[in-house]
Amino acid sequence: MARFKYYHAWILGEVICNASGLGFAGFDTNGRPDWELMSNIDIFGFESCVVS
Repeated sequence: MARFKYYHAWILGEVICNASGLGFAGFDTNGRPDWELMSNIDIFGFESCVVS
């Protein structure tokens, strides 16, 4: 349970960056906006040790 406070802070930091426009990476090939420029953590990958 102690890790959840860190996950909350990481996700909140990512939300703040995306809300301010810093996470906008442009548009993909289908013309949809891509907001993956500022990605802090993949919680499932971190917990399960999956390397992407």
